[in-house]
Amino acid sequence: MYRKSLGDSEAMIFCYEKTSPLSFWMYHTLMPLTIIFLDDTLKIVDMQHMEPCRSEKATACPVYTSRAPARCAVEVNEDFVGRHRVKLGDRVELGEIK
Repeated sequence: MYRKSLGDSEAMIFCYEKTSPLSFWMYHTLMPLTIIFLDDTLKIVDMQHMEPCRSEKATACPVYTSRAPARCAVEVNEDFVGRHRVKLGDRVELGEIK
């Protein structure tokens, strides 16, 4: 939340103990993002474009729920997927996490 930018090779990753439908929103997020949902094997099972929610009411913000059960979600700049030709079924390799 409140982040104004994300570098071209940066991402925000969220991993959970169990695989399940994951839901995210863009409350107080200032830039458009693409969310990439990953299963237990880090295979991409869904991707969705997310627009900033400018409402002061959190309940007015759309919720983006994975279309398939997921273990992790990776948020990237909105043009990342197209620039890198990322597609459903691809596997993600995690590099150094800082």
